[in-house]
Amino acid sequence: LIIGGVNGSASLTVTDGGFFQHIGGAGISKVQIRAGGEINVTDGGIFEARNIEMAGGQFNLDGGTLRFSSFDSSLLNRNGRIEPGRPIGGAFLAGNYTQQADATLAIDIGGILAGDFDGLGVNGNAILDGTLEIQILNDFVPVIGNEFTILQTGAGNVGGTFDTLNFPVVDGKTFDVVYNPKSIVLQVIETAVLAGDYNNDGVVNATDYAVW
Repeated sequence: LIIGGVNGSASLTVTDGGFFQHIGGAGISKVQIRAGGEINVTDGGIFEARNIEMAGGQFNLDGGTLRFSSFDSSLLNRNGRIEPGRPIGGAFLAGNYTQQADATLAIDIGGILAGDFDGLGVNGNAILDGTLEIQILNDFVPVIGNEFTILQTGAGNVGGTFDTLNFPVVDGKTFDVVYNPKSIVLQVIETAVLAGDYNNDGVVNATDYAVW
């Protein structure tokens, strides 16, 4: 799929619950955005593509969700949502990744092996703010000692921290974030003991009495 360039000025906007998916086929494995081309993902739209190649155009993530495997440039996440992998696994950015205060990085974890959890590789710098959200898949139950490298830089470094952490509680366990100069690692930790939380989900409610 080619947006712009020899085809003239062109734009593609995914918004308001819309869903665009580029699967690719024989010899067509990427979305290429050329000069005069623009892709906008806004207001609840979802854009999913294996490979995104910037060739002089623009990609604007402003309120929507992006799922990808590779992006060959820098990416600014203003107030959107990044879900690396399609639907789970690694994704790679060839440039810098900048996440602003209203944006989210969403990581799925379904196991401890490579390919069982999401990870974002960033060749340049990763400048972080906003929200880190973790979701558990495949009924996976993390245990103490499990670690997950969810972001790794190459030539660049990690700067900033996530302002909001949306983490699940599974069997009395949750996650801690370790910020390293060139990586971000999740470590499984015990949750704080909450009086009356008999099912260890971090919340005291009616379901606890069924266990008690």
